[in-house]
Amino acid sequence: MSETNTYPLILVPGLLGYGEQQKLLNRCLPYFGMTAGSAVHIAESAGISAHTASFQPLSGIWERTCELFAQISGGTVDYGADYSLRHNIARYGKSYNGFLPNFEQGSRKIILVAHGFGAPVARLLTYLLANGSPKEKGQGYDYSPLFEGGHGDAVHAVVTIAGNNDGTTLFQGLDYYVPDWKKGIVSTLIRSTAKTTGKTVEEATEDYLSATEGNVFYEAGLDGMAAFNAQMEPNPDTYYLAFTGEVTEDYTSRIKEKIPDKVASLLDIDKGGPRSPFAGRLHEAVTIQDVYLPGKKAGVLAPTSAFLCFFQNHLPENPIVGAEAKPNDGLINTNTSLAPSTEPVTGFSSVEKCYPGKWYQMPIEDRNHMSFLGLFEKPDHYRTEVQKFLRLVEGLESF
Repeated sequence: MSETNTYPLILVPGLLGYGEQQKLLNRCLPYFGMTAGSAVHIAESAGISAHTASFQPLSGIWERTCELFAQISGGTVDYGADYSLRHNIARYGKSYNGFLPNFEQGSRKIILVAHGFGAPVARLLTYLLANGSPKEKGQGYDYSPLFEGGHGDAVHAVVTIAGNNDGTTLFQGLDYYVPDWKKGIVSTLIRSTAKTTGKTVEEATEDYLSATEGNVFYEAGLDGMAAFNAQMEPNPDTYYLAFTGEVTEDYTSRIKEKIPDKVASLLDIDKGGPRSPFAGRLHEAVTIQDVYLPGKKAGVLAPTSAFLCFFQNHLPENPIVGAEAKPNDGLINTNTSLAPSTEPVTGFSSVEKCYPGKWYQMPIEDRNHMSFLGLFEKPDHYRTEVQKFLRLVEGLESF
């Protein structure tokens, strides 16, 4: 093991996240740290450079990746000639000085720490730096360095924290019960960001909601992440770690225990024991569905956690959602916040036994989606957790 590395950290917020571009908000309530203090300041006090990225709220995975690259390397956001033409958006966006100008040219490696929907953004940035984009390069010589490839050594590690690696059922559930809930949100954001050109707000809203690529609500769901994962593969030069939380408790066995054996036998309720002798003639055993409820650690996310616990879908025209999706961290299902199901993964044991090119799954923690960010956590406890995390990721061997 070599001496501890001090690679710069790039913190990648989730869906409604914010960063250094929102100066006042970031100063008063930093996304990474929330009410417990700034994770950036904790890292800097340990001698580690750290920066938090910002994104346009309606930007999808590709667009956020382009925005992230420009913020790190410097220059103007380039969404790509091919992508902007297909989606009828302006090719260029904001300009930035760069957290680490031209980092992809080999001057310094970075570590990407991504929360929630920031996970696929960090993964795509790493993938494009290594492999480039044939579609964008095929448009001509004028393309962003992000699309050229050959920079697989630029990202030392990708760390997802409560990452949306396989999708969340939250939006699908909302669509089922409140079909038009997104329209007002999208139209308001389109007015404020001028996301599309040459269309009325109503037309742009309809186009956005009917699209798949570039639509954050679709991309964050099961189908969207399945399509994204089908195009991804880990970079052989990058370490991958996944941190996952869960705040639900399985009440199924407790409910079964409360049912007297005689009642269960009479009504043919399946408690996992002997069945009524009349069961074969009358009907199938009554099966008690898995019951999960938010635990104490759910905190402010208890309502959304309960919603995820009870939402299921068995209609083939939408992604199937079964009992396996009930455990969650309040916003993302536990089984989809693990390391991506389409990529090689093993359980984490120690940094000495980590190798680049595959995922390492950390033990599932009893904490909600926002407590990873420090929301309502004790400052001393959060500081200790961040310092422990820094020792872990900065201790990964440099090859």
